[in-house]
Amino acid sequence: MPLLKRAAPFDDSDWLFELKYDGFRALAVIEYGGAQLLSRNGHPFASFADLGKQIAAALPSARAVIDGEICSLDKRGRPQFKNLMFRRGNPPCFFAFDLLVRDGKDLH
Repeated sequence: MPLLKRAAPFDDSDWLFELKYDGFRALAVIEYGGAQLLSRNGHPFASFADLGKQIAAALPSARAVIDGEICSLDKRGRPQFKNLMFRRGNPPCFFAFDLLVRDGKDLH
């Protein structure tokens, strides 16, 4: 679709809009009281180990795989990819999109 320049943002009651989470897509693999964040290629996000610990603490008895996005939010709550890349600003957070596996059962 070609780009169009508009004077005002598009808005229409027949359309639903959602925030674009500008970060790293990740799977949170939660089991045995721990959680690991993995890339879509299955590589661990080692630099977000503390975030994995926070997820595990929030879901202490869970055995699950959750699809989501690792983001860094600014003061107004907007995702800032540069802050995430350079590890500055607010600590990273995880936005969960989809519960893929729970207690060994594939929900996908």
